[in-house]
Amino acid sequence: LARVAPVLDGWLRWISAAAAAQPTETDLLLDADAPTLVPRLLAQPADDTDPATPRVLDPARTYVVSGGSGGLGSALLDWMVREQRVPAAHILALSRRGAPPAAGVRACAVDVADADALARCDALSSLHELGPVGGVFHLAGLLDDGLIANMSRERLRAVVAPKAGAF
Repeated sequence: LARVAPVLDGWLRWISAAAAAQPTETDLLLDADAPTLVPRLLAQPADDTDPATPRVLDPARTYVVSGGSGGLGSALLDWMVREQRVPAAHILALSRRGAPPAAGVRACAVDVADADALARCDALSSLHELGPVGGVFHLAGLLDDGLIANMSRERLRAVVAPKAGAF
């Protein structure tokens, strides 16, 4: 460790100097000869007064999100509420986990590939009371990383079922 520490210290100084020399960059691909710069990307907050801020969802409509408690579903729900200004009460999240993904969002613990379970979902059966449906986002899925050539039929079926067997 005593022999490695000076080398690491030198690398850290070099990386810090390269980053400090480029304050407008968020990422640097470092090369021994020169850094290759990657342009800075900044999130822009939604601005209700700016007509250029795109609104693609109608806040007066209801939206159904399957897979609503997963990573992609949670990001979509956040975008719908914060940037598209859809009231949380106008969103129905269907998820095997069932936990409400965001405050005020209706949730139903259901496997969307199971038609019988969908029929028993109270929130889904009362959907007609919420008004017109503006869209359905089918994000339900199952992650099982691997090459298709190495997957068994059972693994492949389990991954495809939430998409192919649901609707």
